[in-house]
Amino acid sequence: MSDIELSVIIPCKNEGATLADQLDSLARQDWDGAWEVIVVDNGSTDDSAAVAFNHAGLRNRIRVVHAEHAKCVAAVRRCGVEASAARSVVFCDGDDIVGVEWVRSFGIALREHECVTGQTEVDRLNEPGLAASRGRKQLGVAPRFGPHTILSGCTGGMTRAAWNRFDGFDESFEGLEDIELSLRIAAAGERVEFVPAAVVHYRYRSEARALWKQGRFYGASQVALSRRCRALGLQPPRSHAWKSWLRLFVLAPMAWHPSRRLAWLWLLACRLGALRAAAKRS
Repeated sequence: MSDIELSVIIPCKNEGATLADQLDSLARQDWDGAWEVIVVDNGSTDDSAAVAFNHAGLRNRIRVVHAEHAKCVAAVRRCGVEASAARSVVFCDGDDIVGVEWVRSFGIALREHECVTGQTEVDRLNEPGLAASRGRKQLGVAPRFGPHTILSGCTGGMTRAAWNRFDGFDESFEGLEDIELSLRIAAAGERVEFVPAAVVHYRYRSEARALWKQGRFYGASQVALSRRCRALGLQPPRSHAWKSWLRLFVLAPMAWHPSRRLAWLWLLACRLGALRAAAKRS
């Protein structure tokens, strides 16, 4: 039986430019439990794997697992969990930075709870206009999809027993697989415990093209998630699509300004993604 209590799973593809910062932050974590870091390389063509393998601060507790053929982040994370023999697993990303109490707060929480989630902070790693592009998230409040607490894929985790019971992330689900897993947890009558001290400094995509692509993807996934809610017998979030369209028209004259352009672009991409997903199903 493994003596590792906690495995930190980091899916990674071509994140050599940011991965060292994440690993530096993990190297500074202080917790009395036995823990490790597993970087799951999804066929990177840059030096991501080398950055992880050669990181001096984590040399005694880091491993690199290769998952070149995994087709989605859910599959990449699954490869990391399968490589772990720890009692619990937690997830973060290679382009973010975990807060100073991240490992300790999750490690302690998972001794008492089966499913946990943290919170994201967006000002540290993003310019002001980009940080405001998706609306401000209130710190100290659990992430939610409608009334349901989300086990976040960038700052969340679960015991191995819970992972096995729910079979982890659904690799067939089109995006936002962490919310989909959270809905199954809620449908089973189980709780995702909010751990406010488990903060991740989250990095938004700063290029307009990447933001546009992600926004359309998110919009389409929101439609699929609402359908999954109903299939599981859960209450989906109330639709405020008309308010989003109204806001788009109101903000359109200001979209030329750099501080507003990304917010307007993100909102438009999400609405078009949702429309396209709804049209495909009709």
